[in-house]
Formats: sequence, C-alpha cells, structure tokens
Amino acid sequence: MISVGPSAESLGLLSRLLSERFGDRDRRPGSTPDGASGDQPRLEPNQRSYNVDGVRVSHRDLPATSFPGAALVCGDGGWGWVVVLPFEFLRGQATGSLLRLLRSLGERPLAVVIDDPRSDHDAGELRTELVSAGFPAALTPIVWGSLREAVADPDALATSDLLRPFVAWIVESASRPGRDLRTEPFFLSIEDRFNMPRDQLIVTGRIERGTVRTGDTLTLHGSPTTTKRVLGIEVFRRRLVEAEAGDVVGLLLENTRFAEVKRGDLLTALRTPGELRRRVRAAVHLQAREVCGYHGSFDGAVFTLHLRTAIHRATMRLAADHACGWDLEIDHDRTLVVDLELEEPCWYEPGARFGLRIGGKGAGFGVLLGDPP
Repeated sequence: MISVGPSAESLGLLSRLLSERFGDRDRRPGSTPDGASGDQPRLEPNQRSYNVDGVRVSHRDLPATSFPGAALVCGDGGWGWVVVLPFEFLRGQATGSLLRLLRSLGERPLAVVIDDPRSDHDAGELRTELVSAGFPAALTPIVWGSLREAVADPDALATSDLLRPFVAWIVESASRPGRDLRTEPFFLSIEDRFNMPRDQLIVTGRIERGTVRTGDTLTLHGSPTTTKRVLGIEVFRRRLVEAEAGDVVGLLLENTRFAEVKRGDLLTALRTPGELRRRVRAAVHLQAREVCGYHGSFDGAVFTLHLRTAIHRATMRLAADHACGWDLEIDHDRTLVVDLELEEPCWYEPGARFGLRIGGKGAGFGVLLGDPP
C-alpha cells in the first residue's frame, strides 16, 4: 500500500498529478482493485483509483485521528505502504509524527517520498536524523523530488518524466512478479525428527527454497556437517517423488541417527549455506512496555530469538555507529539497529527475519542486515 500524508497539500498535489497523468476512475465501495487478490485491502466509499503504468493505485482518507490521506498500490507482486511527506514537515515535529504515522499503518513502508520544492537538501542529513529518531532507514529507501514542479509543468511528457522518480520504484516493487523460489538451491530448516527402523530418520519442516526429489543427496548442517541421501518424501500422508518451495514435508534420510539432528539444523543443497556467527547486526522493531510487559532497559537485556525454526538466547546491544544516547527503555514502539550477541552461533544470512521474546511475551521482530557487526 502507498500511504500519503501528513500534508493535505502534498496529498492534493499527488492526487492532481495522478489524475492528469493517468486518469481518474471511481470504483464501487467494497470492491478490490483490478488484479488484486482477495487478501488485499478493499476500497472504501471515498476511494479513487488510477492506473499507474499498469499498476492500480487508489487513495483514501485515513481516520481523523491519523493523517489526511493514504493510497493503495496493488500489482501481481503484492502491495505495500509508501509514505509521502513534505520537506517542511520534516523540519518541524518530524520525529514523533512520522513514527506515529508508521505505527498507524501497521507495518514498515516500502519507501519514503520527500516532497522538496527546492530539491537541494542533503538526503544523508535527513537519513541521519530519521535513524536518530528510530526510523528504519536501513530498510526503507528514501526517494527525493518536487511534486510542485511536476504539477506546474504543462507538458504531459515532461510531467510524466518528473513523476516517474516517484512512481518507478513503487511500480517496480508492486508489479514485478515474485522471484521463483523453486529454481534456487534447496533450503530447509528442520523443525522435528522421528526415528525409523534400520538407521533411518524422518525430518520435517517447510521448504523455503528450491526443490527436492527422491534420491537427491543433501548436506545436513548439524554437529557434525554430513551428507545424506533422501529415500522418500511425504506431504500430508501422501508419498511424492518431488516437493518444492512452500511445501511442508517429511524427508526420510538414509543412515541418520536421532542424536545427529536437532531442531534448527539446516538441510540444504549447498555445502555452506552461510556463515556461522555469534554476533549479528539486525534492524529490530521493539514493542512498547505495556505490550511486552518488560520495564527495564533493552540495552543488555537477554531475549529469546526465533530464527527460522532455531531458538537462541541473545543479548541486545545498540549498534555503536547508530548510538544516539538512548537507554533503550522503550515507552512506545521503536525501530533500532542493534547488535545481537548469541550464546550459540547461528547461520547468518542477510535478509532473514526473526522474532523476539522476553519474559515469555513477544517483544518485537527484526531482520538480519548485511552490515558487518
């Protein structure tokens, strides 16, 4: 989804620009955009929709307690939020208002568009300010430009060229087909295992990437790392010759003992699925005190980290190059870049997502970053 706000002027400029360039089409309340699947948000009575280079865009008003406007972008690849902000807003109460906007959307946006009439400000300076405020700038691209210049240009072609920096990234992200995980090397994180006769073992889990066929030889990354041959594949009590990404399977492994495998081990087609690390860098979204029930400082706190099917104990430290003087006593939702020190090494893969718990309650979630810790 695209979120537009908190400036009514910027929302009006964007709506006018979309109307002049791509046309305006009213849709019935409760309908979904063309090409949108049923699990995507439905249009409300006050929504208008546009066709932006083959991607359906609609905009609607957010509740009065929130910000003036929002828009929805849908395509074959899915949908997501993009925040549009006037530059002058960022020079005022940007920190608190922007974070409240992001919390009202419920998830991290795909991008932030800065409507800057001068187009000569330093994006790096803004990025530093947003990171200091807790914004996930490491995860969210910032697009810079001037909506006013685009609206003022009478030439439709020039207007299109000026508008393209705003919509190109959105269109590319929303309309490109998702990558075909079936063509990638096989990858499965083991969830459970069951003994079978004649030194055989069944391991279960969800195939994250790739395909597997009966007779394939895979690498079991446990203690120690060994190679195993797949003797059989079962999916919901059905015996199959082949399984692919997305299937929850049971794999019968040859010459494998119960003690060789534990929950969280990896079964892959690669000899090395990544790098074993005890210290990893991540962007984490931490929940407020009243939600997670933890009232101490998160700096130095010990979390339970759920990465794929593995469970680790991890100590959180604010990343040194992102330090802002916070004591990390979180009284509202906040996204931070942190270093996590694990008691046992984990297979490090940038982009892998994980959950955090503390004191038996959910404390947040995060994603591993590619930066060296």
